[in-house]
Amino acid sequence: MASHEQTVNDCLELYRSGREGDAFQRLVDLGPQLADSLITACEENHGDEDLQAFILTVIGEYRDPSKLCYLRHLLRRQEVVIWKASLDGLVKAGTREALDDIEFVLDSVEDSGKRAWIEEVLIGMKESLGPE
Repeated sequence: MASHEQTVNDCLELYRSGREGDAFQRLVDLGPQLADSLITACEENHGDEDLQAFILTVIGEYRDPSKLCYLRHLLRRQEVVIWKASLDGLVKAGTREALDDIEFVLDSVEDSGKRAWIEEVLIGMKESLGPE
């Protein structure tokens, strides 16, 4: 059986070959046990924003509470495609912890467009989660 790293690399090759949907479905179907290998791949591909965003989208699909801190970390990035994918993953988690993570990052956001985007998302999350 292939290692998690090899499985992730094989799926990322599918992505690079234009088969994004196939790569996405395979990674999602194989489940959150690949999340740590995906994080490693994300870090190794720092210069490829689209690939990183793809990886973050997959991680977000897992809705794994143990990966919220990684998504929060990348929400701080300036690249729109990266922070939006991170934000989407946090929203998909749909937990109070994710909401708190987003609010924590919002305090340090200086870009007005990014701030407005995040504030809008927070409104929806708060409505969805209801009162504490």
